[in-house]
Amino acid sequence: MGRRFIGCLAFATGVALAGCNEQPQEQGPPRPEFLNTTTSCVSSGMNSLIASYFSPPQLSEVKDFKDAMVAALSSDSGTARGYGFNILTRIGERAKTTPQPSPAVGSELAVEVLKCMFDVTDANVIPSVPGPDFFEKSLDHLAGGAFEVRGGSFGTITDPTTDPVVAEDTATGAAFNLAVVAPQESSWPTILPERLLVYGFPVSPLVYEWSTIRRNVTFLSPGAVVAVCVPDGDFNMLQEENVGVLAFQEATTICGFGLSSLGVETGGFGLAQRLRRFGERLLAPTPLFATTVSPGLVGGSAGGLRSKFSVEEIPGVTLSFKDQPQNATVGGVIPPPVTVKAVNQDTGDPMAGVSVTVIAVTNNGLKAPPSNNTATTVMVGNEALATFSQLSLEKAGGYALVAGGAVVGRGKIPVGAATSQKFNVKK
Repeated sequence: MGRRFIGCLAFATGVALAGCNEQPQEQGPPRPEFLNTTTSCVSSGMNSLIASYFSPPQLSEVKDFKDAMVAALSSDSGTARGYGFNILTRIGERAKTTPQPSPAVGSELAVEVLKCMFDVTDANVIPSVPGPDFFEKSLDHLAGGAFEVRGGSFGTITDPTTDPVVAEDTATGAAFNLAVVAPQESSWPTILPERLLVYGFPVSPLVYEWSTIRRNVTFLSPGAVVAVCVPDGDFNMLQEENVGVLAFQEATTICGFGLSSLGVETGGFGLAQRLRRFGERLLAPTPLFATTVSPGLVGGSAGGLRSKFSVEEIPGVTLSFKDQPQNATVGGVIPPPVTVKAVNQDTGDPMAGVSVTVIAVTNNGLKAPPSNNTATTVMVGNEALATFSQLSLEKAGGYALVAGGAVVGRGKIPVGAATSQKFNVKK
């Protein structure tokens, strides 16, 4: 099933795709000669950017939003921000039209609008001070960019309440496609305390980055869900930069949203429905918690999304004891506690999501299963570790621990065993 989703996908954005050939960008007015090199709000050149990016009737509507935003700056920052988000909404919508307008012009306009909405030198708002091309990749919709506002309404614009923010790569045929959604029985206004710009772009054909503005937004329960559709191959794994290699869970219809025209059963609402059971688990108080599903991924965030997802081949996993077992007493926890490290056998990259089981072996070769002897590797700093904090043995003697395991949901990926140093258990 999975390889049907590579390349030419029609997602729940209402954009029907005829094929994977490159589509032309709109030949609009020449790019205006306007460049604001400061971090301040400068409205004098925005009309030329608006005229270059939009066509009637949106052109006059966006100019009105801009005028209202600028007029409110000195007296009502909330109103100014509301009109600013309305402009960003229209920029994102325009990026998905055919022919596509210039992403460079749209990016410069979006940056100038943000300078009137926020302090763009504040890393809680945006990861770095934006140049005019900051959103160029996100506004290149035909190459997998995504740029949409969610979370509320202002004036004449109401943001979609349940529609996913979708990135569809129709030009490069990247190995996966992505969406950010509010779980079913929830909505964007429910999980967001304020309106939010969600944007994403491909870093390479196999790496994608999601982020938000404001960057430090806190999602309310049950949080946002990230879905990543990947090829359904035995050895394809997803890696998230903060978590490591992500464990798979089987949910083979998760990537069917928006493909009803191709004979696949569900739409965007169906995606949220499928994700409900996952969303209920995604409440960990960490910047990102994620697990993968085949062919896809779900992840929930308690904070602003700022994640890179990549696809990589995992030929095998190597285990080793990071903290060796020390002498212990019968029934007592084996110090320090014991930890096992998992890495990609070829690259040495950390492998989170490996279920590790340890067995104690006596000097005579007899097996003595300890209590509390199974743990799953998670990222601790830059390592993937399984920690056995309650490991104990009930008989005295000399032992060594043998660690084995399996990649969660991907049993065909071989995991090599590791043997610890010897230690003694006394009465």
